[in-house]
Amino acid sequence: MLMNTLRRCSLLLALSAGLSCASLASAQVYAQFKDALPMIQRSVLNDPTDATGVPEGRMGAIAYDPATQCMYFAAPRSGALIVLDPSGMTRIQVLRDLGEPTGIAIDAAGRKLILTGGDGSVKIFTIEAAGTGADGKPTPAGTLKVDKSMQFPGEADQIRFDPKGKKAYFGHGKFLSWINPADATKCEKALELPGPTKGIAIDPASARIFVSIPSKNQVLIIDRGEWKITGTWDLKDAGQPAPMAFDEQNSRLFVACRNPTKLLVLNSNDGKELARLDIGGDAADCWWDPMGRRVYVSCGGGTGGISMLWDKPRTTPNTMVQTARLNEIKALLEKKDPNAEKLTKEQSELVTKIAKIEAFAAETGWRVEHQVDTAPGARTSVFIPEKRRYIVCAPKLGEANQGGMPTFVYIYVLPNMNDYNEPQPKSH
Repeated sequence: MLMNTLRRCSLLLALSAGLSCASLASAQVYAQFKDALPMIQRSVLNDPTDATGVPEGRMGAIAYDPATQCMYFAAPRSGALIVLDPSGMTRIQVLRDLGEPTGIAIDAAGRKLILTGGDGSVKIFTIEAAGTGADGKPTPAGTLKVDKSMQFPGEADQIRFDPKGKKAYFGHGKFLSWINPADATKCEKALELPGPTKGIAIDPASARIFVSIPSKNQVLIIDRGEWKITGTWDLKDAGQPAPMAFDEQNSRLFVACRNPTKLLVLNSNDGKELARLDIGGDAADCWWDPMGRRVYVSCGGGTGGISMLWDKPRTTPNTMVQTARLNEIKALLEKKDPNAEKLTKEQSELVTKIAKIEAFAAETGWRVEHQVDTAPGARTSVFIPEKRRYIVCAPKLGEANQGGMPTFVYIYVLPNMNDYNEPQPKSH
């Protein structure tokens, strides 16, 4: 009953097909809100493999297929892979008995999904087009058909797909391997690492792969052509590097560290530290948004949260969402009594506000823009650039009949480069 009520009450404020692409449209959507990171939808991730109807524990990974606009959720504790339709509301498939699925990569051009598992398995699926099932009923696009399952030593976890080289790179135990999902070929020999990895980032313009090693406080540089480690960066005053993201245009590598909880901005050519910013605890996913010039880090520690980190450009006040009220403020000032010698208290406050807005617009450089609360353990996320969306999954907390919460999927709309909303006061 609770889940049905929550499903009916999902916040479907703006998730429609017309909002899926153009940056102009997304800017208009963001401008409709006052929140720093507006949540436009909250829905329950229903999974019939669990007796209570929702998956247990946190999600191992979330992936998005741009062709079908379907979302895929790996549920390790339930041993399931859940497929949601483009609305994020309707489950169209659940694949069961998958061991402990932990990582997902999508080969969009090859129509393949690759799934890693804590049991050392790596499975390749075909992403099906819409069709007709054996029972004569229509089947939606985005469902999966298993092609092959392979076994590797250790726990298979982190995985990234290289569209140019058409290979999926993944960590398993203290090793790094690759497979080609098109023909299920794999590397002749796994590359041994100093320890297990919790983050992989691929430079599409070169042969480099960056791999984080939390136990050694290191980032490794691997040449995927020569298949060897070509460099090691020892992180200073930063420990347990985990998820990473890569900025190809500006040659920057973003490394989210868990102890202390910092985001390091490194020059990807020499490893030099360019900036260091605070983030939440237990970071699991890190994404660079070039259109918005922001890094998003989903963190499960404490009450859970999203760290928004902005490489702010110089802007003019009237290009920022925060200052859309600027003309209104100035219009109020123009109502000043011409015979009055002094400004009223309200008018003085408006003058101060205008000065702050204009000063903020002139500032540039890295800053912690916002720390957005989510839910405990909500550390798994996916960034969908073409939709200007950010998806976070919050794990089930307790039992519904005891006041607990089910597994939620949160969908947020993202700002563009010059958009900014001030954080709203928390309601008590």
